[in-house]
Amino acid sequence: MIEKAFKISPEELPEREVWFAMGYKDSVPEQRIRDLVLELRGRLVPEATLRYAYQVVDAEKLSPRQVRMAGKTFTPEGIICSYLKGMTHALLFIGSAGWEFDRAKEALKSEDDIVSDFIADSIGTVLAEVTVSRIEQDYDGAGTLSMPYSPGYCNWDIREQHLLFSLFPERPCGVILSETSLMAPEKSVSGFFALGEKQMLQKKKRLAIPIMTHPGIELCGNTVLEAVTDGKVHADAICALNEAFPADAVTAIMDLTVEAEAFGAEVRFSENEIPNIIGRLVTDFDSAASLEIPSLEAGRVQEYLKANRIVASRIKDKKIFGGCIGPFSLAGRLFDLSELMMAMYVEPETVTMLLDKCTAFITKYVQAMKETGIGGVILAEPASGLISNDDCYAYSSVYVRKIVDAVQDAGFSVVLHNCGNTGHCTDAMIRSGASALHFGNRADMVEALRQCPADLPVMGNIDPVGIMQQATPERVHAAVTELLEKTSGYDNFILSSGCDVPPHTPVDNIKAFYQALAEYNEKD
Repeated sequence: MIEKAFKISPEELPEREVWFAMGYKDSVPEQRIRDLVLELRGRLVPEATLRYAYQVVDAEKLSPRQVRMAGKTFTPEGIICSYLKGMTHALLFIGSAGWEFDRAKEALKSEDDIVSDFIADSIGTVLAEVTVSRIEQDYDGAGTLSMPYSPGYCNWDIREQHLLFSLFPERPCGVILSETSLMAPEKSVSGFFALGEKQMLQKKKRLAIPIMTHPGIELCGNTVLEAVTDGKVHADAICALNEAFPADAVTAIMDLTVEAEAFGAEVRFSENEIPNIIGRLVTDFDSAASLEIPSLEAGRVQEYLKANRIVASRIKDKKIFGGCIGPFSLAGRLFDLSELMMAMYVEPETVTMLLDKCTAFITKYVQAMKETGIGGVILAEPASGLISNDDCYAYSSVYVRKIVDAVQDAGFSVVLHNCGNTGHCTDAMIRSGASALHFGNRADMVEALRQCPADLPVMGNIDPVGIMQQATPERVHAAVTELLEKTSGYDNFILSSGCDVPPHTPVDNIKAFYQALAEYNEKD
């Protein structure tokens, strides 16, 4: 193991990095804040003794979700594992801004200045990152280093930090790990770099997970009606599409009638179009109160669970996402969306009662999905994009959070989809606790990425109808290329469609989508 300590001058810590850590992603703070950053940088950085420890161990990727390092199995999940093809070794590291910085920052609190405390915290964050950069500079062994990966980010369970620390001597570079996986000194970092051949460790590869099943139905020669009523036909379509195109995960049909039908709503089916809800079940408080939470035997629920189960038994090398409507959008289908939006203000108790029942059913349904062996669910809340950010939080995200808390863990992800969001309710989406967010084509993808934390996967947002279904292959290629170029500065972006790719989408357009992605990923 290599262990080193070093100091840097205040000038070696770029003030813009501190601004970025404070949340100024693409802007400059006011002069008063800039002056305070420079003052605190000058006071705190000389006090810090930075330390790091690292070692190189044998490693290999075991599956799309697991890696083995130094004989121990870690589960960093699909987003990280997708970058580890060809990994032969891993450089395990721990870095810290040091106890001296902790003490200097603590002394600053006696001045009782919240702004100064926040800036000091941001300086510590950047100092910890400096140790990781210094490790990259220091390493001169064989193989190419990937980007660094740390527990607690990109859906990697922070508790696996204990497994990582078990591969180091006690208190490496003075860092202590608590039972709750928190490090002391507070400004410390741990993780690994993958080592392997440069062309295999795809450091900047852009992933693609379009919400797309209908073209698979057509590849199998079946109708939409057959797929939405027969779990095996549905599963065959997912698997056929997986064999034909290189998505990084597979998705089920986004059929937003299944849950409402289970409650008793009437559904209109057609041979080759998406089903629709007819009429309304809830009209007032009394009808909401009498509405029963259905069993999982109701309607077509079992056919959708069957599809998930079959796909999980066939596809083992990538993540599988089921599909489900969100609580607010389900309530809108039961109550009528316009009536629901008015009721939020004139009879909110009716709305919250209905949302409680919708949430209870969806939670039960998603738990059953999880038991089929799939790796996550795309929870569709398009209706919540039609209300304000505050209302989206109160009437959607609060309830989505209950579902997330009940089902989401290291092996099962909730992706919150909101194609109604034009950018006004992104904050509410973030507060849902979902492990990834999916945006529709009405949103500005770059602006959405600016608003989201850098460690939160953000997906979107090629127009599924105007581009994927109706445009020429050349226009599809151009649109995908343009989006990839615009989002190139965001490592947490995942290319996707803005919503479910509809029936009758030309195969040549799908090929153009993936061709543009492949060309982008092949660039230096």
